[in-house]
Amino acid sequence: MTNSPTRSRAPRSSATPGSAAMRSLSVGAERLMRYLLAALLVTAGLPVLGALVPNGSAELDLLAQFLVQGLALATLVLLLSLLTRRRRGVLAALALLVAGGLVLAPHLGLGRLVLDARAHRTGADRPVPPVRLYFHNIWASNSDLDATFAQARASDADLILFAESSAARWRRLVPLFDGHPHHIACAGRSECDLTLLSRLPIDDQVTFHDRRSGARGIAATVDGGAAGRLRVVGIHLARPISPESLDVQLRQVEALLRSDLFRADLPTVLIGDFNAVPWATVVGRFASGLQLRPAGGIEGSWPAFLPGPLRIRIDQALVSPEIAVRAQRLEQGGGSDHRALSLHLDGRG
Repeated sequence: MTNSPTRSRAPRSSATPGSAAMRSLSVGAERLMRYLLAALLVTAGLPVLGALVPNGSAELDLLAQFLVQGLALATLVLLLSLLTRRRRGVLAALALLVAGGLVLAPHLGLGRLVLDARAHRTGADRPVPPVRLYFHNIWASNSDLDATFAQARASDADLILFAESSAARWRRLVPLFDGHPHHIACAGRSECDLTLLSRLPIDDQVTFHDRRSGARGIAATVDGGAAGRLRVVGIHLARPISPESLDVQLRQVEALLRSDLFRADLPTVLIGDFNAVPWATVVGRFASGLQLRPAGGIEGSWPAFLPGPLRIRIDQALVSPEIAVRAQRLEQGGGSDHRALSLHLDGRG
């Protein structure tokens, strides 16, 4: 009996065309996710880098304007990395959040308390009248000034400041004079786009315009009687983008610091459209040059039509150490592309 020869068979592959295609899709999706997270990390990291480099280049300072948005992206990367179990992505996102948080800390929560406590120890013993202050860049292209001014009246502020309020718009302010009879008159001065209206008497008023840099500002001493006096200064800086730039902004800051807008013998609030965020270079120059501190807050004020996380805080205030910021909020735009900034200021007591 003879054995029939056996045929050798090649081993069957366990992979089918369908499973190979699935593996290929999985590898492609993995690679796409890796590239996506890397791109988001770089985009989130650039504003953090700009905010961490003091007195950096104009490009870095411009990137720093988007720090809040960068941290929102870093939070998204963190969540995606956790869901996909990417340890490196988690660590990188956490590092960005910690670094950015250190920059924002002085303007928020416990950081504000530490800053206020330090200011209380170093503040001069000068009385500060309780004042409600309202600032709004009413926008050169505003097509609904009635709504803008109605919002200002509804704020019930003691002092109202407007930017981009040209001489041509002066007659539109007349209805506000009944409640705010004291004002700095800019009518007839084409270079003056800032206006101050007050319920309280004002004196020592100054209107400043530096033709070389384009710097402009107004200032007045508000007399609160027995409650004390307050120096209020309003400014409007150039934009940090072409054809204007950070260099132009810095030249304007230097011109304003050399002007007679400020008085060292009075508690001071500097408020306006800085076209820069609280941690930007130009704000730091004002703070160090005048011994002022940011009034706090990072909620965006421009452009008004975007949701909060996408807006940038370019309208803000700096105050002397003895001034307490009891409350602040951003109002609706009311016809403008800027939100209005409302502050309640008082002495530290």
